[in-house]
Amino acid sequence: MKKNNILTRGKKQRAYACYQDGRLEEARELYARVCDQDKHDADAWFMLGMINGLLGDYAEAEHCGRRVISLQPERSEAYFNLARAQELQEKFDSAMDNYRRAVSLQPQWAEASNNLGNTLAELGDHDEALSCYRRALDMKPAYARACYNMGKLYEMHGDPEQALVAFDQALNINSEFAEAHWDRALLRLTLGRLADGWREYEWGFPVGERAVRSVSLPRWNGDPQTEKCLL
Repeated sequence: MKKNNILTRGKKQRAYACYQDGRLEEARELYARVCDQDKHDADAWFMLGMINGLLGDYAEAEHCGRRVISLQPERSEAYFNLARAQELQEKFDSAMDNYRRAVSLQPQWAEASNNLGNTLAELGDHDEALSCYRRALDMKPAYARACYNMGKLYEMHGDPEQALVAFDQALNINSEFAEAHWDRALLRLTLGRLADGWREYEWGFPVGERAVRSVSLPRWNGDPQTEKCLL
């Protein structure tokens, strides 16, 4: 038994080293072996679930999350990861329940409140979603993502001015927040503020909303061009 424990510990150490190095497939394989050998190793199941989530295998991440909770029913991070896997599969009701559990176990966790707000927004409960975003910002004032999510919710509610305020707040925190730039550009254009909107329209490229054609020519940087053509 002692020898098996040493071998298992060695596998877990190698698996974690692979995870830290970004060799996720290798880390997943090693953690899966540990879980096969000891189905009660909650930490191994937790790491396996997290890695499955990073690799986009959300169904397996959900399975692992349930295993962790069955072994450690008071582990808030397990509820959060389970909820995230469910959210990414659009299982919003289940995700909401598990985010609520994570928040109840760790009330000062801003990210859990923010994500709970996202699921509530998806389910149409915009008032409680807004409360969740505000609570997240009370706990973590420099939380650009919560500001952005609040802006999207205001926009959905038909309140563009409040949405712009929220996008501005997000960008004051993180000036390189591409999604906030892009959504602010679109909203400004919609409101007829064309100069401001077009100025930020370039942010559509990094968020994947605008495509760059493959041409063997340099991009124009805005400098005056004389006796030259622009494509």
